[in-house]
Amino acid sequence: MPATARDHRTPAAVLTLPRHARAAAQARHTVAALAHYDEDVADRGKLLVTEAVANAVEHTDGPSVTVEVRVDHLTGGMFCAVFDTDPALPVPDGPVVACTAESGRGLALIKDLSDDWGYFRVQDGKWVWFHLRPAPAAAGTSEVSR
Repeated sequence: MPATARDHRTPAAVLTLPRHARAAAQARHTVAALAHYDEDVADRGKLLVTEAVANAVEHTDGPSVTVEVRVDHLTGGMFCAVFDTDPALPVPDGPVVACTAESGRGLALIKDLSDDWGYFRVQDGKWVWFHLRPAPAAAGTSEVSR
C-alpha cells in the first residue's frame, strides 16, 4: 500500500512485527507517537490498531504481520492498515460474544469506532484498514500549529 508522490499522506511508519502478542503493543506505541496532534484520533487509533494487530497475530500463518500508519498532515486524520496471510475475510457482525469472553469484539470495535474501514484481498493474504478523522474544531477555537 505505498503512497504515491502526489499523496500528502506520506507513510509515517511501516512495521514488520513478529507474530507475537507483543506486536500489538509495538503498533500501539507507534500510533501514539504519530497521532499526537489529536487526542481523540490517538485514543481511537491506539485501541483499533491493537485490535487489528491482535486479530492478525491470531489468524496469520506467516511469521510476521505488517502495519502501515499514515498521518494526513493537512487534516490530522490517520490511516492504518494491517496485513496478514489468512485468506479468510473479516466478519465484524459475527456471532454475539458472551460478555465474559476475552476475544471476538475486535472487528466490531473497528467498524463502530472508525470513520471508515474495510479490507481487501491480495495474492498472499489480506489488508484490514481503518481511517480516523479528527472531530471538527469547535467554533471560536484556533487550530494548534503543527
